[in-house]
Amino acid sequence: MPPNEGTRSGELFLRLEGGAHSRRSLFDPARRSELSDVWELDAVPFPSRFMDDPAARPVAIVVGSGPFVVHARLLNRAPAEPDDLARVLAAEIAVAIDVAGQLPVRIDVRHASMAVALRPLLLPRGINVRAVPTLTTLHEAAQGLVAHLAGGADAPMASLPETWAGWDLPRDSVARLFRAAAAYYRARPWQLVADDRPIVASLAHGDVWYAVILGNAGQEFGVALYHDPEDVASVYYERDLRRAINALRGSMLSITFAAKDDLPPRVRREVRDAGWEIAGPAAYPLLMVLGTPGGGVRQSQIEQLIALLDCVPRFVIAVHADEARAEWLEPWTDEASGAALSFAGVDASPATTLWDVPDQLTPCGPVGPGARPEASLRTASDEEREELVRRTLDRFTQHCQTDRSFAAVSQKAAQKHAGVARLFLHFITACQEIPPSAVTEFDLREFLYNWYPRKVMASEQEARAVYGSLRRFFAFLAEAHSIECPWADPILRNRDAFIEMWYSSRGLSPEGANDDWLAPFTAAR
Repeated sequence: MPPNEGTRSGELFLRLEGGAHSRRSLFDPARRSELSDVWELDAVPFPSRFMDDPAARPVAIVVGSGPFVVHARLLNRAPAEPDDLARVLAAEIAVAIDVAGQLPVRIDVRHASMAVALRPLLLPRGINVRAVPTLTTLHEAAQGLVAHLAGGADAPMASLPETWAGWDLPRDSVARLFRAAAAYYRARPWQLVADDRPIVASLAHGDVWYAVILGNAGQEFGVALYHDPEDVASVYYERDLRRAINALRGSMLSITFAAKDDLPPRVRREVRDAGWEIAGPAAYPLLMVLGTPGGGVRQSQIEQLIALLDCVPRFVIAVHADEARAEWLEPWTDEASGAALSFAGVDASPATTLWDVPDQLTPCGPVGPGARPEASLRTASDEEREELVRRTLDRFTQHCQTDRSFAAVSQKAAQKHAGVARLFLHFITACQEIPPSAVTEFDLREFLYNWYPRKVMASEQEARAVYGSLRRFFAFLAEAHSIECPWADPILRNRDAFIEMWYSSRGLSPEGANDDWLAPFTAAR
């Protein structure tokens, strides 16, 4: 249970000095002379729960100056609209001034909208307000607070209320958001576009968002919207994903989907009682917000999210239907909303490879009596794909226990090999939309060097075992199904390239390896 769970609001008597995440300490009046004329103010959201308030969206309001946290207060949630939040922050600044016994000349905040709303409230006291990209004094202290209150150093500065009531949105707005999310889920744009092709969406009133479609890897489905294009690049390429999440320059909104059984009973009741539309038992929408003032979501942002949930699938379908313009770097206008959408430009710089480029090309598909290179699962239902995976795994598990070419193994060991095979089968059936009889060299390389390192939460020991299990699986395809893949064995003997990519995806090197790499927002991808 995270610290302060069950406490609705109150002062934070948290001494940060000497802690693992911050060197800032609570203000000591005897050291008033060390205060700076420039103070910093932040409203820091953190992902925690209050047992007596399922609608809580906890926020720590922190005022810092010089080496001190002058004042800090925990709220069960803060207003999302700038004018309303500014009034709350101005009241906390007044408390900080009383504690410090002096006025600042200027207060720095992280958001321009917050500076605009707060400035007229403080100028009568001679205090100016400025928006800055980074609060250098409070950044470390804020991370320490979030780590303490959310129960871990990896906790993101994010809002994740347990129920939809925590967003303080009009019920009609939530109902329209649910309808748009249900339509988005039914359209399944992730089947046509991967998450490495961000979409630039210019809305009719001028706001621009960068939309990343989630789900092509078959792990988490939905869409993530970024206001700043540098944030998209940072989340993709920053080795420390937690640092990228907590250092967003702009705001990020995402809608992902959860299964009914994975939700708390009170959330299921909330959706049922409100009559909000869902696309199915695995399509309950979840809203996540990052980088907004106080972790709230404004009504205008909800309207933009609804608009993009509507028009992004239409854009993707239009692109897919026009093979002559597959890149679609020129804007496409959505007639219903007036939004202009296009794919972000592709980096054309030369790519490096993890393996030697062959002098002569050879066939990369399966061969043999059981091979079906043209086979596709695009029209198969989820149930049909799952049944194919189940049957293949059952036969593979039995084969491992009687295999002569690799030596038979125990049932327990066979199940471990089947666990790796399940991941690979899930990848090719759900993401590549093909059966094992159509697997290609590209599918295997994509799984090893891209999908598995980014999507699978595994230890180094488990990662190193992947190659042995897959060698058994491809031998099983050849012996039991006459599906031969002559290119597989050379790939599966080059374990070093895979391990190098596995380390790289976690910001590690083989020399400085550790398993403390799990980041909280692998699904933001």
